[in-house]
Amino acid sequence: MVALFSAASFSAELVRSEVKVVSAYATNGSHWGSMVALDGEHLAGATRNFQGKTNYVEVFRRSGNRWSSEAVFGFAGTNVVEAIDLSGDRLVVGIDLPGEVRVYERGEAGWVLADTVEFAEGRGARASLHAGVLAVLMGSREQKGGGTFIYELEGGEWQQRFATNRSGAVIDTDGETVVVGTYGDCFD
Repeated sequence: MVALFSAASFSAELVRSEVKVVSAYATNGSHWGSMVALDGEHLAGATRNFQGKTNYVEVFRRSGNRWSSEAVFGFAGTNVVEAIDLSGDRLVVGIDLPGEVRVYERGEAGWVLADTVEFAEGRGARASLHAGVLAVLMGSREQKGGGTFIYELEGGEWQQRFATNRSGAVIDTDGETVVVGTYGDCFD
């Protein structure tokens, strides 16, 4: 379940509404809603299952005060969902193994897989998307493939613009600025 709060200001007296968004696919122990992303009229929620269980991401669209399911994407086996983010009509899903980021786009036919950015040596992809900038934080497998990677959408293709072997725990982007959070003091 995901709880949404709407307000002109977030003081307790001014909160106008609370809406619960529940996935029809949620099962006991699926941890649906443990990852969420919100952009305008779209909300995405993901499960956080392990040990070969199916993970999924569900996208909802708001109409007034109601949220309706628009799409569901399943990820079986080792394809553990690590992160999700929304920006306009794009959804990114970071996958653990194989280390990759899947980019979905919403068009007239609904939400479809538009691209996959693969990291052969990486694992645990965390991704953030803002407009045409995709920031990816990749963990390493056998001390290879980890780091921070920045892509820009150019001519319908994601072009790598920056890479460093510095890694961390979380990533977010707001266009020209990318922030990476770490546990402790792991940067030199």
